Amino acid sequence: MLAKRNSITFRIWLTMNALLLICIVSLGSMYLYHEADNLEDGLRSEGRTAATTLRSAISLSMLNEDYSSISPLAYSLLDQPNIQYVIVRDQAGTVVNQKGETFTNKELFIETVPLVYFNSDLGEIEIALKKDNLLSKQRDLYTYTILIMLIVSACSMFISIILSRKLTLPLKELMAATKAMSEGKRHIQVKEVGTNEVHSLSVVFNQMATTIEQNEDNLKKEVLRATTRLSEKVKQLKTLGNISQAVLKQNLSHYDVVSIILKEIKAFINPDRLSISLFEDNKDIVYIYYITHNNSITIGEIPYTDTPFEIVAKTHKPFVRNDLSMNKILPCEQVPLRQGIKSTISLPLIINERVIGTLNIGSLQKNFFNENGKEDTLTVFANQIAIAIDRVSAYESLKISAYHDYLTDLPNYRYFKASLNRALTSIKNQSNSYMLGVMFLDLDRFKIINDSLGHEFGDLLLKHVAHLIDSCVEPDHTVGRIGGDEFIILLPKIKDGNEAIQLAETITNVINHPITISGYEVHITCSIGIAIYPTDGEDADTLIKHADIAMYRVKELGRNNYSIYSPLEKDSTYEQLIFENDLRKALERNEFTVYYQPKVNIQTGKISGIEALVRWIHPEKGIIPPGKFISIAEETGLIIQIGEFVLRTACRQVVEWQKNGMHPIVVSVNLSTKQFLQTNLVKMVEEILYETGLAPSQLELEITESMTVDFNQAITTLNHLKQLGIQISVDDFGTGYSSLNYLRMLPIDRLKIDRSFISDITTNAENAAIVSTILTMAYNLKLDVIAEGVEEENQVDFLQKINCDEVQGYYFGHPLPADELEQKFPEIYDKAKLWTKVID
Repeated sequence: MLAKRNSITFRIWLTMNALLLICIVSLGSMYLYHEADNLEDGLRSEGRTAATTLRSAISLSMLNEDYSSISPLAYSLLDQPNIQYVIVRDQAGTVVNQKGETFTNKELFIETVPLVYFNSDLGEIEIALKKDNLLSKQRDLYTYTILIMLIVSACSMFISIILSRKLTLPLKELMAATKAMSEGKRHIQVKEVGTNEVHSLSVVFNQMATTIEQNEDNLKKEVLRATTRLSEKVKQLKTLGNISQAVLKQNLSHYDVVSIILKEIKAFINPDRLSISLFEDNKDIVYIYYITHNNSITIGEIPYTDTPFEIVAKTHKPFVRNDLSMNKILPCEQVPLRQGIKSTISLPLIINERVIGTLNIGSLQKNFFNENGKEDTLTVFANQIAIAIDRVSAYESLKISAYHDYLTDLPNYRYFKASLNRALTSIKNQSNSYMLGVMFLDLDRFKIINDSLGHEFGDLLLKHVAHLIDSCVEPDHTVGRIGGDEFIILLPKIKDGNEAIQLAETITNVINHPITISGYEVHITCSIGIAIYPTDGEDADTLIKHADIAMYRVKELGRNNYSIYSPLEKDSTYEQLIFENDLRKALERNEFTVYYQPKVNIQTGKISGIEALVRWIHPEKGIIPPGKFISIAEETGLIIQIGEFVLRTACRQVVEWQKNGMHPIVVSVNLSTKQFLQTNLVKMVEEILYETGLAPSQLELEITESMTVDFNQAITTLNHLKQLGIQISVDDFGTGYSSLNYLRMLPIDRLKIDRSFISDITTNAENAAIVSTILTMAYNLKLDVIAEGVEEENQVDFLQKINCDEVQGYYFGHPLPADELEQKFPEIYDKAKLWTKVID
């Protein structure tokens, strides 16, 4: 039902009938109104006519006041059916004569006519007209009119149905045709009939149907072509994807990757001849990878000059030969020509604007590479091949960097240890009596040569020694460099320890010969430690450690020899040697770092400075406390390098903090005895301040009382430091036996009370008295005082009350790395504010 109401036929019919009904009703209403008005006007005209007639008859009588003659005339008017009554009034309004009933329930029209005689106003005549006949006539008029309107409406509805169907029939045909087209039918045409608009629509529809049919045919053909192209593209992408996947596979060499590439390309385009050429960096030789008909890969070498590859490398463009027989033949083209190849193309493999090789394809057809699209497709392959080969080269370079020493190109420690673990696994899985040997080799007094002749000479010497060692070992041996002047050798399969001893003797003899490098002749020896599996250890770490211990036994006994590990060697002396060796390596491997601990002025409630403290982060043992290695560093002289590292790092860090918006802060750095006695101390400090940009006033150097034994030298050094603008403080004050007279003469700024007096200051009256005495003395000497080792609130409270200037300890903060301390600064600031002294 709803569909019918929405149809165009129904809408046209409804519209036409609505308009017709509006017209019929409007015209009928107007007719009724007009006719009813005419009937009313006729009745009123009848009354006025009767009144005018009576006026003509009685005017003279009214003038003469002869009223007797009026009555019969007025009465005669009542004979007319529509007159109800007649009243004649004089000029004063007095009823002169009245005929008919004035009291009635019927509706009446009242018509009044003035009674005039020759311009003399004599009165008026009032006639009442009955509406009965008027209403009856009006009812009949309404009935007839409505009946006619209904008949006309019915006729118009019938006619409109016929007209609407006739008008919409072509449209229905168009709709049916359109539906048929939407269902996939074609070859549809409609009759070109109807009104101008419908006729035009039919013509356009027929044209559209024809166009759609033609377009669909064209589209089907284009889809077929596109599907074919897409299939080729999918195959091409699959081939490219396989080439890309080859790069992602682990442990693939150039040969493996190139083999995969050649097989994938052959499967895709099936050329008559296919190869890939790769150049050496110096481009003297071209390596050509051929794929045969049975998919095997062969490698050939040809000179770079006078080849298509040289032309491609220079032009960076494909080199095409579409008829080899018509061109000058290059030497390398003789073989393809004999095989019947007519057309060839060499496409550049370009990476970073550098040609690393070519993709070479040959065809038995002439002008094969003139076809459109061939070169474009092959260029895509060439680009992908270039990327794949470059990635493999990068991976191999990275692998070499990760597992080889950059200087000697020997395996590094990581590679050596992996090889040792594999060898151990292999030998453990074999039921035989073979052993395994690890040799640890260290050059004797290499540091002296390196420092005196320069690091460049030292590097050349290490490379030469690496070559000498490598020339002594068997192909299955592994020689590695683990840093500095240390080498390590793996003997994966030996019958007994004598094989390792023989190799050690060979190496020591070879290295012991004079070596000439850059015009200098040097004599160098080596110390070798040997550990044998399984007697000296069953895992890699133990074997390396024991070989290292054995090497230090050689060092202790005079160097230039070898030694097999003995369990008796593992005593405190050797542990000490190993520790010293680790300490030396720590400097080379940047295992030292600097922690910072805040100082707080408990009179002002502000952070007054920080102290820089060295920490050793051992890769295996973790953090080694300063108390365990500082004394050894002093004995060996390594403390000078460590101290310089701490000073430079601390100055640089404070400057960096200031650049990041932090307020200037004083950093304290401890000087060791050996550092303080160095003649170049002042120069070194000055250079570091200049290098880092730190203001001298922001640096405080801490010395101990024992450093002032040579008082005159100490005074001279301290005065020079003070002239730079640096602050000086005496650390661990109270633990030595300094003369107070000497103390008075020292150019110092601050005393630092040792933690041993602070730990029990609130419970030990003697220590409290000592601290109070130190404070009184310091103030008399105009020195500031800082107490270290403050860990508890009651200690801070006591020190504040006796007017100690600054404190340092766990209460306000542990020593932390720079980034962690930076995050803790707000918390430390807030805690320091709580100790602002209130002056009563």
